[in-house]
Amino acid sequence: MIRTPLLIPIKKNINNISIYKVNSNITSAIKSEINNNYDSELINFFWEMNIPFSYVSKFIENGFDNLNVLIEMTKTGIAISNQTLKEIGILNTADRAKILINLEEIAGLIPIDIEKNIIYNNYSNYDSLDSFLKDCKCQKYINNFNSKGYYNIELLFSQMLTREPVNINMLKEDFCIKNEWDINKIMKGLEDGSKNYLKKLRKTDNNYNSNIYST
Repeated sequence: MIRTPLLIPIKKNINNISIYKVNSNITSAIKSEINNNYDSELINFFWEMNIPFSYVSKFIENGFDNLNVLIEMTKTGIAISNQTLKEIGILNTADRAKILINLEEIAGLIPIDIEKNIIYNNYSNYDSLDSFLKDCKCQKYINNFNSKGYYNIELLFSQMLTREPVNINMLKEDFCIKNEWDINKIMKGLEDGSKNYLKKLRKTDNNYNSNIYST
Protein backbone atom coordinates (compact mmCIF):
# COMPACT_ATOMS: atom_id res chain seq x y z
CA MET A 1 0.00 0.00 0.00
CA ILE A 2 1.30 3.45 -0.89
CA ARG A 3 0.37 6.05 1.70
CA THR A 4 0.15 9.71 0.79
CA PRO A 5 2.57 12.00 2.63
CA LEU A 6 1.42 12.54 6.17
CA LEU A 7 2.65 14.52 9.12
CA ILE A 8 0.84 13.14 12.10
CA PRO A 9 1.43 14.58 15.58
CA ILE A 10 1.44 11.82 18.14
CA LYS A 11 1.82 12.53 21.83
CA LYS A 12 4.21 10.34 23.72
CA ASN A 13 3.68 10.02 27.46
CA ILE A 14 7.33 9.48 28.33
CA ASN A 15 8.96 12.87 29.05
CA ASN A 16 6.03 14.64 27.32
CA ILE A 17 7.77 14.40 23.95
CA SER A 18 5.75 14.76 20.75
CA ILE A 19 6.45 12.19 18.08
CA TYR A 20 5.92 12.88 14.38
CA LYS A 21 5.85 10.36 11.55
CA VAL A 22 6.32 11.23 7.90
CA ASN A 23 5.55 8.88 4.99
CA SER A 24 5.48 5.79 7.24
CA ASN A 25 8.93 6.61 8.65
CA ILE A 26 9.66 8.05 12.08
CA THR A 27 11.78 11.20 11.73
CA SER A 28 15.48 10.47 12.20
CA ALA A 29 15.89 13.35 14.66
CA ILE A 30 13.87 11.52 17.29
CA LYS A 31 14.21 7.91 16.17
CA SER A 32 17.04 7.07 18.57
CA GLU A 33 15.19 8.67 21.46
CA ILE A 34 12.06 6.64 20.71
CA ASN A 35 14.04 3.43 20.52
CA ASN A 36 15.54 4.12 23.94
CA ASN A 37 12.06 3.94 25.43
CA TYR A 38 9.95 1.88 23.03
CA ASP A 39 10.41 -1.43 21.26
CA SER A 40 10.82 -0.31 17.62
CA GLU A 41 9.04 -3.44 16.38
CA LEU A 42 6.07 -2.58 18.57
CA ILE A 43 6.02 0.90 17.06
CA ASN A 44 6.05 -0.52 13.53
CA PHE A 45 3.33 -3.02 14.45
CA PHE A 46 0.87 -0.24 15.25
CA TRP A 47 1.99 2.03 12.44
CA GLU A 48 1.48 -0.64 9.76
CA MET A 49 -2.11 -1.19 10.92
CA ASN A 50 -2.86 2.51 10.47
CA ILE A 51 -4.59 2.75 13.84
CA PRO A 52 -4.05 5.37 16.57
CA PHE A 53 -0.42 5.47 17.62
CA SER A 54 -1.54 6.41 21.13
CA TYR A 55 -2.24 2.70 21.64
CA VAL A 56 1.51 2.14 21.99
CA SER A 57 1.56 4.05 25.26
CA LYS A 58 -1.45 2.06 26.51
CA PHE A 59 0.44 -1.15 25.81
CA ILE A 60 3.63 0.15 27.44
CA GLU A 61 1.83 1.42 30.55
CA ASN A 62 0.24 -2.00 31.05
CA GLY A 63 3.44 -4.00 30.65
CA PHE A 64 3.00 -5.09 27.03
CA ASP A 65 6.21 -3.42 25.92
CA ASN A 66 7.78 -6.03 23.63
CA LEU A 67 6.25 -7.30 20.38
CA ASN A 68 8.25 -10.55 20.37
CA VAL A 69 6.94 -11.42 23.82
CA LEU A 70 3.38 -10.69 22.68
CA ILE A 71 3.89 -12.96 19.67
CA GLU A 72 5.26 -15.78 21.83
CA MET A 73 2.32 -15.37 24.20
CA THR A 74 -0.01 -15.63 21.23
CA LYS A 75 1.72 -18.78 19.97
CA THR A 76 1.48 -20.52 23.33
CA GLY A 77 -2.17 -19.67 23.86
CA ILE A 78 -1.54 -17.13 26.62
CA ALA A 79 -2.74 -14.50 24.23
CA ILE A 80 -3.82 -10.96 24.92
CA SER A 81 -7.62 -10.97 24.64
CA ASN A 82 -10.37 -8.70 23.42
CA GLN A 83 -11.33 -8.10 27.06
CA THR A 84 -7.73 -7.25 27.96
CA LEU A 85 -7.64 -4.67 25.19
CA LYS A 86 -10.85 -3.14 26.51
CA GLU A 87 -9.42 -2.96 30.00
CA ILE A 88 -6.26 -1.14 28.91
CA GLY A 89 -8.32 1.49 27.11
CA ILE A 90 -8.61 0.40 23.48
CA LEU A 91 -12.30 1.08 23.08
CA ASN A 92 -12.75 0.92 19.31
CA THR A 93 -14.08 -2.53 18.42
CA ALA A 94 -12.50 -2.66 14.96
CA ASP A 95 -9.09 -1.57 16.26
CA ARG A 96 -9.16 -4.35 18.86
CA ALA A 97 -9.97 -6.81 16.09
CA LYS A 98 -7.09 -5.58 13.92
CA ILE A 99 -4.62 -5.93 16.80
CA LEU A 100 -5.70 -9.49 17.59
CA ILE A 101 -5.81 -10.52 13.92
CA ASN A 102 -2.34 -9.15 13.26
CA LEU A 103 -0.85 -10.77 16.36
CA GLU A 104 -2.18 -14.16 15.25
CA GLU A 105 -1.06 -13.57 11.67
CA ILE A 106 2.50 -12.69 12.74
CA ALA A 107 2.49 -15.68 15.09
CA GLY A 108 1.68 -17.91 12.11
CA LEU A 109 -1.74 -18.95 13.38
CA ILE A 110 -3.80 -17.52 10.54
CA PRO A 111 -2.79 -16.99 6.89
CA ILE A 112 -4.01 -13.42 6.55
CA ASP A 113 -2.33 -10.28 5.33
CA ILE A 114 -5.04 -8.10 6.85
CA GLU A 115 -3.94 -4.88 5.16
CA LYS A 116 -3.73 -6.45 1.71
CA ASN A 117 -7.05 -8.24 1.95
CA ILE A 118 -8.98 -5.29 3.33
CA ILE A 119 -7.63 -2.87 0.74
CA TYR A 120 -7.92 -5.04 -2.33
CA ASN A 121 -10.90 -7.27 -1.40
CA ASN A 122 -8.99 -10.30 -2.66
CA TYR A 123 -10.91 -13.16 -1.16
CA SER A 124 -14.45 -12.11 -0.30
CA ASN A 125 -17.60 -12.97 -2.23
CA TYR A 126 -18.99 -9.58 -1.27
CA ASP A 127 -17.90 -6.21 -2.60
CA SER A 128 -18.86 -4.38 0.59
CA LEU A 129 -20.12 -4.73 4.14
CA ASP A 130 -23.36 -3.22 2.93
CA SER A 131 -23.85 -5.98 0.34
CA PHE A 132 -23.18 -8.62 2.99
CA LEU A 133 -25.79 -7.16 5.35
CA LYS A 134 -28.20 -6.79 2.46
CA ASP A 135 -27.77 -10.49 1.67
CA CYS A 136 -28.54 -11.26 5.34
CA LYS A 137 -31.57 -8.96 5.11
CA CYS A 138 -30.03 -6.89 7.87
CA GLN A 139 -28.94 -3.82 5.93
CA LYS A 140 -30.52 -1.57 8.57
CA TYR A 141 -27.54 -2.33 10.84
CA ILE A 142 -24.88 -0.81 8.61
CA ASN A 143 -24.46 2.17 10.95
CA ASN A 144 -24.08 -0.17 13.93
CA PHE A 145 -20.97 -1.60 12.28
CA ASN A 146 -19.67 1.66 10.82
CA SER A 147 -19.87 3.39 14.21
CA LYS A 148 -17.55 0.71 15.63
CA GLY A 149 -14.97 1.15 12.87
CA TYR A 150 -16.09 -1.64 10.51
CA TYR A 151 -16.35 -0.44 6.92
CA ASN A 152 -15.66 -3.65 4.98
CA ILE A 153 -16.63 -7.29 5.23
CA GLU A 154 -13.03 -8.55 4.99
CA LEU A 155 -12.26 -7.40 8.53
CA LEU A 156 -15.23 -9.36 9.90
CA PHE A 157 -14.34 -12.48 7.92
CA SER A 158 -10.70 -12.23 9.04
CA GLN A 159 -11.86 -11.86 12.64
CA MET A 160 -13.95 -15.01 12.27
CA LEU A 161 -10.72 -16.99 11.67
CA THR A 162 -9.15 -15.96 14.97
CA ARG A 163 -9.35 -17.42 18.45
CA GLU A 164 -11.90 -14.76 19.32
CA PRO A 165 -14.35 -14.65 16.42
CA VAL A 166 -17.42 -12.47 16.29
CA ASN A 167 -20.08 -14.09 18.45
CA ILE A 168 -23.63 -13.50 19.63
CA ASN A 169 -22.58 -11.55 22.70
CA MET A 170 -20.38 -9.27 20.62
CA LEU A 171 -23.23 -8.53 18.22
CA LYS A 172 -25.42 -7.65 21.18
CA GLU A 173 -22.95 -5.71 23.30
CA ASP A 174 -20.54 -4.14 20.82
CA PHE A 175 -22.84 -3.66 17.85
CA CYS A 176 -26.06 -3.07 19.82
CA ILE A 177 -28.10 -5.56 17.79
CA LYS A 178 -30.89 -6.90 19.98
CA ASN A 179 -33.19 -8.80 17.61
CA GLU A 180 -32.42 -12.50 18.07
CA TRP A 181 -33.56 -13.44 14.56
CA ASP A 182 -31.36 -10.80 12.98
CA ILE A 183 -28.42 -11.88 15.15
CA ASN A 184 -28.85 -15.47 13.96
CA LYS A 185 -28.95 -14.36 10.31
CA ILE A 186 -25.79 -12.29 10.67
CA MET A 187 -23.97 -15.09 12.52
CA LYS A 188 -24.96 -17.62 9.84
CA GLY A 189 -23.74 -15.23 7.15
CA LEU A 190 -20.42 -14.67 8.94
CA GLU A 191 -19.85 -18.38 9.54
CA ASP A 192 -20.61 -19.35 5.93
CA GLY A 193 -18.82 -16.34 4.48
CA SER A 194 -15.66 -16.89 6.51
CA LYS A 195 -15.51 -20.54 5.39
CA ASN A 196 -15.62 -19.45 1.75
CA TYR A 197 -13.07 -16.75 2.56
CA LEU A 198 -10.72 -19.37 3.98
CA LYS A 199 -11.18 -21.65 0.97
CA LYS A 200 -10.10 -18.84 -1.33
CA LEU A 201 -7.11 -18.12 0.90
CA ARG A 202 -6.07 -21.77 0.63
CA LYS A 203 -6.29 -21.71 -3.15
CA THR A 204 -4.48 -18.43 -3.76
CA ASP A 205 -1.94 -17.99 -0.95
CA ASN A 206 1.24 -19.99 -1.59
CA ASN A 207 2.39 -19.31 1.96
CA TYR A 208 -0.77 -20.73 3.48
CA ASN A 209 -0.25 -23.52 5.99
CA SER A 210 -3.14 -25.93 5.45
CA ASN A 211 -2.69 -27.39 8.92
CA ILE A 212 -3.64 -24.13 10.62
CA TYR A 213 -7.38 -24.49 10.10
CA SER A 214 -9.02 -27.67 8.95
CA THR A 215 -12.68 -26.58 9.08
